[in-house]
Amino acid sequence: MRGDPIWGKVKASHIADATVFVALDKSRYFGKYGNHTEVRDRNICIWDVQFHLPQFPPKVVRAKLMSMEKRGLLTGCWCGCRADIEILKYA
Repeated sequence: MRGDPIWGKVKASHIADATVFVALDKSRYFGKYGNHTEVRDRNICIWDVQFHLPQFPPKVVRAKLMSMEKRGLLTGCWCGCRADIEILKYA
């Protein structure tokens, strides 16, 4: 299991909500994987978010996004098949 020497096992709770919102904002303008029609109307894919959070394993990022969905902050597809991640409200 991949871990951090300071934290030990990396968990979704180690990623702050604000960090995810910044990664989502960066993905909207500088995404690599999602579909887009215009620069400002970009669909965000989970792999775009992962691209901006390279220090965390994909499973941990997915778990964080799913926990944010349960709290009503985000909605979207967490497997990567669709690029439809949306922010419902900021924490």
